[in-house]
Amino acid sequence: MMESSGWHTTISLKSSMNFQMCHMVPDAFTAELNANMDKEEWDVAMFHGSWMHEDTACCTMCSTGIHWDNQQYYIGLKDPDSTGKCTLIVSLMEKEVRTSSLQEPEVLIGFSVFRLNEPSLNPLNRKNKSRADIVATAGEYEIYREICKRFELSPGIYVVIPQTYRSGDEADYFIRLYSKRMTTAGEMGLPKANAM
Repeated sequence: MMESSGWHTTISLKSSMNFQMCHMVPDAFTAELNANMDKEEWDVAMFHGSWMHEDTACCTMCSTGIHWDNQQYYIGLKDPDSTGKCTLIVSLMEKEVRTSSLQEPEVLIGFSVFRLNEPSLNPLNRKNKSRADIVATAGEYEIYREICKRFELSPGIYVVIPQTYRSGDEADYFIRLYSKRMTTAGEMGLPKANAM
């Protein structure tokens, strides 16, 4: 196997039971697939964050409710397609923390997506959680380096909260929010970061 910055660039499928493919952009290979170069344009908002021991982490089902302390990212979706929905792709990737290329990551990661019922961009917490309704999750928490999910949502403002399954896990992550019709995106509680 060849390795570049911790990522496998060539994999022998005969010796591997499974492998993980990390995404670049939703239409990364469209140019190679379509000779006419008709590829879709996607807006992307990218953020770096961390889960900290006794400060953040933990999933939405955690009885302590500390998942509200995790960093939260908002995205505005507009101009639905013919089905009345907007596409949102969420890609959450744990950053490289392994000491060797053969060591598996041990943090179970996931995320939840909430729709804001009011336009305030103050972070959600236990007291004001009625401001938003949960509309989607990444599914089961996984030990994968990256989880990528596609959702079809009504226009509005959504909040994505990256999470770990176990309270107290520590890791750095990189999250990307893709949409064809993004209006704005940023971290909750901070000035607007990416106005589209």
